[in-house]
Amino acid sequence: MIPIIDPDCPACMQIYGSVSYFDCCCASLEQCQFLAVGRSASCVAIPYFAQKKPGGPRRSRRVD
Repeated sequence: MIPIIDPDCPACMQIYGSVSYFDCCCASLEQCQFLAVGRSASCVAIPYFAQKKPGGPRRSRRVD
């Protein structure tokens, strides 16, 4: 099964069972690992996660 990966999500959880599937909406690998505790699941970091670059303060251009 090929997961549908959201480039805004850095980690996927693969849930194992009679029907195995991927949940790719974890905000971080740490969150995924926390949510996987006690489940038949594993987490994987998405290697091509599009990290958002922090923007600096915006300056407005003033026209006189």
